[in-house]
Amino acid sequence: MNILTIDTSDIPVVGVIAGNKELARVTDTDSRHHAERLTPMVKQALAQAGIERPDMIVAGTGPAPFTGLRAGLVTARTLAFAWDVPLVGVSSLEIMAAAALTDGASSVVVATDARRRELYVLVSTAENRHGDPEIVPRADFADFMAKHTDATLVVPREGICAELEGATVVTVTPEHMARLALRHQEENKAGASIDTGTTPQYLRRPDAVPAVSQPAAK
Repeated sequence: MNILTIDTSDIPVVGVIAGNKELARVTDTDSRHHAERLTPMVKQALAQAGIERPDMIVAGTGPAPFTGLRAGLVTARTLAFAWDVPLVGVSSLEIMAAAALTDGASSVVVATDARRRELYVLVSTAENRHGDPEIVPRADFADFMAKHTDATLVVPREGICAELEGATVVTVTPEHMARLALRHQEENKAGASIDTGTTPQYLRRPDAVPAVSQPAAK
């Protein structure tokens, strides 16, 4: 089965996975122009993989800033509808947590940029992999980590902010995304109730708000 993966929680990452083999991976270092770049990235990934359409799409649901996350999920939904293929959503932070736990960590704190001098944070352990993400002010992050001294701090890339310097980098990869999505599907078949929908995790209201209409001048 060929799986197309799309994640725009940080820098955009598009890939194609077949079984345990990565057929293509396309990334972009620009984290602010997802809408313009995603369609060409999908076309490039499919061309690299040598396929016209996937059998399933996996999309990262965040948490992440509003505009970039929306662009990724709208693209994934549109393609799934056009191709009539299943669409599975996975938490972008849980992707990194699952990868770190697979590599041997017993407890992880995943953190990434939420802007406004805040961080998106997820605590995950080998016993409880499905934690809830939250927002932590950067000024309070040291106190937050003091409550999780046994956890490995994980970030998607270096240079996010001073509070995350020295953390373990775990990049969101197509393989990590596909593996987590398939695991969630199997767990749900066994009776679990893991959300695999594509509702975006914004965790707060977007910066842009609709203008309030004013009464016409008399």
